[in-house]
Amino acid sequence: MRVMKRSISRGAPDTILATSIYNALTKAFVNEMPKEVRSVTPVEPFTTCFNSRDIGLSRLGYNAPEINIGLHKKNVHWRITGANSSAKVNEDVVCLAFFERHTRDWGQAIVIGSYQVQDNLVEFDLSRTRIGFSNLLFFRQTELYVAQLDR
Repeated sequence: MRVMKRSISRGAPDTILATSIYNALTKAFVNEMPKEVRSVTPVEPFTTCFNSRDIGLSRLGYNAPEINIGLHKKNVHWRITGANSSAKVNEDVVCLAFFERHTRDWGQAIVIGSYQVQDNLVEFDLSRTRIGFSNLLFFRQTELYVAQLDR
């Protein structure tokens, strides 16, 4: 099992992924999208976009496929729902709010952006090099997960 470096950034508005991860995510996201949701021409800077009228809304955001980021244990993951995975860019278009890293000048395979973190509780325990986080706080019951930070 290969361990990938990852970080959380307040400066990056959306999550940036290494090319192989980005390609796998977008392919899976499109394949899991309900068949009645039509893909549309991307709106810059996004590359994976859909007709907003085809996607329903709930208290968890757009009814988009759930994204689960696996962490240090098999059963520990961060669930990202439509509220944090999809951004409405205009009246007709909703896009996947993840980007492909086009440069090789930094070592992280995943940089979690502020859009994916919003409305989540994130707690940094620097003395124990751990990070705790909740899934989207729109849920009635919130669970806190703890992951070991890379040093």
